[in-house]
Amino acid sequence: DLTLKEFNVEEFAISHERVVDGLAELTTYFFQVTAFDRRGRPVESPVISVKTLEEPIRWQINNLVGVSNSYDTVNLSWDTGTELTRAVVKVGLTAGNLNFRQIDVTEVSTSQALLIAGLTELTDYFFQVTAFDRRNRPVVSPVISVKTLEEPIRWQINNLGGTTSWD
Repeated sequence: DLTLKEFNVEEFAISHERVVDGLAELTTYFFQVTAFDRRGRPVESPVISVKTLEEPIRWQINNLVGVSNSYDTVNLSWDTGTELTRAVVKVGLTAGNLNFRQIDVTEVSTSQALLIAGLTELTDYFFQVTAFDRRNRPVVSPVISVKTLEEPIRWQINNLGGTTSWD
């Protein structure tokens, strides 16, 4: 059965064109045309198949920000508009080599925040987020860099004393 949708074109012409909407993505559809001349005589076309395209990705990674609030942590945050996503965060010591650490963010959300701990003070770290939509299609962010702060001094001088004497 080739009937999914049926259209009637009432006007006579040498060429016809019709947009068929409401189709599912990545689906093969079959079409056949029956044309009638002015005397009502039908001519059927061969059956053709057309596969619809994948729906384009219409979301992106927005507001990717990294902040170092201490000497050994960086807070990353970003959003994906209204698209629910999970993510993978790559961490590197250079923009071209993001193999220092990889973190899977499995929580599905439109807005993410991630605390990355165990870093070294006064070090430039580079971060890239790859977010995946519900169909596992990836969008990759630009690489950003954040420098960790200096470790605070945690010691003090205690029991300072002295004596004086006269010769």
